[in-house]
Amino acid sequence: MTTYRYRQVPTFGRGTIRRFHTNVSAMKHLAAHDFEDLLQCAIPVFEGLLPPEHNTIVLNLLFKLATWHAYAKLHVHTNNTLTFFNSATVILGQSVRKFQCTICAHYHMTELPNEYTACGCREAALASKQAGPVNMLQKGKSNPNPKVKALNLFTYKYHALADYPNTIQQVGTSDSYSTQPVSDRFVIILFSYNLILQGELEHHRAKRQYPRTGKKKSQMLLNMTSQEAQECLIEKVTAVLAAKWNLRPWRA
Repeated sequence: MTTYRYRQVPTFGRGTIRRFHTNVSAMKHLAAHDFEDLLQCAIPVFEGLLPPEHNTIVLNLLFKLATWHAYAKLHVHTNNTLTFFNSATVILGQSVRKFQCTICAHYHMTELPNEYTACGCREAALASKQAGPVNMLQKGKSNPNPKVKALNLFTYKYHALADYPNTIQQVGTSDSYSTQPVSDRFVIILFSYNLILQGELEHHRAKRQYPRTGKKKSQMLLNMTSQEAQECLIEKVTAVLAAKWNLRPWRA
């Protein structure tokens, strides 16, 4: 039902609201605009799907999520908007916990059919590598039912929501920086401002260093550590020279 309703939502503007996927629940590798579009159009989609007492809780939660998202995406903030943002964050946390205790406890949720199929294929492939096709058939029958799914609030992304107002007050609005960059040039800029940050794409650094190692388990870690020490030394020298010659930091 939700997939059908999302498909009925018309597009809006030039890329503001795009045409939704034929199966919203099965979407993979979602971009930021996909999550944004799903949230902005969620209230009319979910309205009336559940009993009245549950419908009210779900719609209130969606409205508070949209309100929090609007504050987080503001390009200009004042002291008043930051105060409202703090209040919206507290109210959102209360609504999420209420949703978990009432709605999630009342409904039995399992993984999607495509997830269950993919999990079965992975188990069958692993069993076939270990002990042949006979074990593969037995392994496929060992888990006949989909796994039970529950809302997990013990995640970093959920607990990081409370840090947004303070971060915006200290660093600036969320459109003025990115948590993804991890290039050497960007690290040099951060070091020149006495900032030590690791981006979401930090794993790219290890992937870049691995081909320059001996690719042996006994030496790989030592070689990658040596490369990182050399990069840190070069970054420190660059920062010192930039401060000595009054060079303006630049970004790649």
